[in-house]
Amino acid sequence: MANKIVKIKTKLDPSIPLAELYVKNIFFTYIDDNFKEINYCRADLTRHLMLLKAMEYDLGKRLLRFEDLIDAIPHNVCSRSHKVHCINDLCEREIFERRENPNDKRSTIIAPSKKTSDQYLRLYNLYKTTILLYEFKK
Repeated sequence: MANKIVKIKTKLDPSIPLAELYVKNIFFTYIDDNFKEINYCRADLTRHLMLLKAMEYDLGKRLLRFEDLIDAIPHNVCSRSHKVHCINDLCEREIFERRENPNDKRSTIIAPSKKTSDQYLRLYNLYKTTILLYEFKK
């Protein structure tokens, strides 16, 4: 499946009940302890971008090298040292895991831990279900 970027509508119709429900669910996920690791990443832009990139590669069954993750975050977001610090912190907190690269022993693979991956998929399914239920009721 090719990567596809969907254009987002710039105006939100507040008369649609879905908008309120969706925002309620977003609010809920920020305060729910079931999303502790995800929320830790959301609290800092660099960590959040790293989580998204790690999940993208993990769900796409691709290997994300340490240096590729560093390069994926734009230079105008933060410094290289902050990126390295964030990766080390996320690995220490067991939000990410370091794995040996089977193709190149000189590099390290960064991947979300099983717990983080499970949380992210629950979060995704919550948002997806909210939208599908609304579409089904139409």
